Amino acid sequence: MKRVSVIVSVVLALAISGCGNAATLGIPQVKDGVMQPGEDAVEVHFEWDPVEGADGYEVSVQNKYFAEKEYREPAETVEITDPLYVGGAQDYFDFRIKVRAFKGNDSERVYGDWSSFAEGSVYEKKTLTAGGALGELSVTLPESWNAEVSTADDDKLVGGNYGFLITPDSADDGHLEVFCSENFGVCGTGLKSEEIDLAGQKAHVGTYDDHENWDFIIIGEDKTQIIVQSIGCESWMSYQWEEAMAVLDTLKLDTSKTEG
Repeated sequence: MKRVSVIVSVVLALAISGCGNAATLGIPQVKDGVMQPGEDAVEVHFEWDPVEGADGYEVSVQNKYFAEKEYREPAETVEITDPLYVGGAQDYFDFRIKVRAFKGNDSERVYGDWSSFAEGSVYEKKTLTAGGALGELSVTLPESWNAEVSTADDDKLVGGNYGFLITPDSADDGHLEVFCSENFGVCGTGLKSEEIDLAGQKAHVGTYDDHENWDFIIIGEDKTQIIVQSIGCESWMSYQWEEAMAVLDTLKLDTSKTEG
């Protein structure tokens, strides 16, 4: 029993020693990416301070088109020696990376722990807000989309007091009308409803009379809800549906910030 006990102790000591080597490498503190012009495409630069004792870094990279909800799998893994990773794309792509330091080669290599994800994009985004009695609405759009802010007294909205009129640059007419409501109701025959996840909440999508595209979306199940109505969007909604849903997925309502 004593001999077995000694062997187990040696194995444990080796395991602890190996973990200690990895633990001597710090965790990179990766900054969110900064967009910069590149030679062939727009680039996003991620930087972090050098990790003491590291010979290099392993970078796990994921990307997605802005209209996609989830980052694409599998992630690409690259090895670099400098504390800088550069991604690039010619379209509206988002990137996220995580980084860990390493030292040594082949069987002698040891790794530190992975960093948290850092995010960046190769296109400009803008966040707009609209405030009123039920809370502050906000939406984030890529540069190819527009949102006109409607205030409580300008009468631009059909169904609400304040919110947004959202359109893509390519639209000749029509818009998505966004507002918040405590008593939005629907009625009539020929209404079909579908439940989806949108803007981090349960949402109900309503379509009348077998229209090709939806007529309204009710986001949230609390008393105050975000309402989206499709008004005259037939000419562009069919081919920009995914982009429209990606924009709507950024909607937020902060009921703690009220005006009026």
